[in-house]
Amino acid sequence: KTNTESTVYFVNDGKNVKDTAKYERVWEKLTRNETAKGIKLRVQGREINVPKAAANDDIARFSFDDLCGKPLGPADYYAIASTFHTVFIDNIPQLSLTKLNQMRRFITLIDNLYDQKVVVIASAAVEMDDLIDVGGVDEDSAASLGIQETDLLGTAEYVPSQTNVDEVFAFDRTISRLHEMQKPEYLEHVKVRKSQTKGTSPVRFFSQMDSSQIESVHSSLSEADIKKLWDRYDTNNDGQIDSNELKTMLQEITLYTSGHKHVPKEVLEATRNALYTTDGKVIDFQSFSEYFTKFGITCRY
Repeated sequence: KTNTESTVYFVNDGKNVKDTAKYERVWEKLTRNETAKGIKLRVQGREINVPKAAANDDIARFSFDDLCGKPLGPADYYAIASTFHTVFIDNIPQLSLTKLNQMRRFITLIDNLYDQKVVVIASAAVEMDDLIDVGGVDEDSAASLGIQETDLLGTAEYVPSQTNVDEVFAFDRTISRLHEMQKPEYLEHVKVRKSQTKGTSPVRFFSQMDSSQIESVHSSLSEADIKKLWDRYDTNNDGQIDSNELKTMLQEITLYTSGHKHVPKEVLEATRNALYTTDGKVIDFQSFSEYFTKFGITCRY
């Protein structure tokens, strides 16, 4: 491993006490020794449990089983990747084709974390290049899986069937991405993400609002939540929400409610008109409060 890799990927095989201690020190350093608590992300009607999240920064900690041992899908991984700029993953085991669901979820997880430029700090049972064990498939298992070990290693003289071999090629891409995610130029992306976000990430912000347990985004917001919303998006503190601030707010609301940031121009215009004061084209706190009390966090068409 390079010096950079040694700071974000740690082997915890029960023997390497130093790596285990280093891993914990990195967590303590990045979270500033603050008490981390479990939170729930609420996205598109679903709840995602986050076992540990730093109190004042978008850093989360999961076990491998939390992320890949449960029936999570691409939308869940995208929500996690959109919420946290740094994700710790504990106890990644050596994977094999006898546990395809775990492998597929891990591939999808890393794809989402990579696409969103999330820093991954991992503790695993083996070195990164050994995360898949193709030698652990016996003849009976191989027959049921439609593969042979020699096929997976690419040493056979014929082209193997596509059944499950796709996962091996996909996992090779995953390992390649994990290596890339250790490089200094990739790790620099976290600074960009942090500079673009005021406070916590949008999904976390909306999930933790006092009104986040409401059943519908159309439900009224509480006065406390409206004040939080105003403080987040009146970024220049001029007592008004300008066009750029409104666009950012609608993009982040849409990310929370729909899993993307695309806001059609007509929706932006309609919401702006609905928020304007009655006596002029200004969005002040009173008109802002009246709108969100009535409509909740929804775009008004």
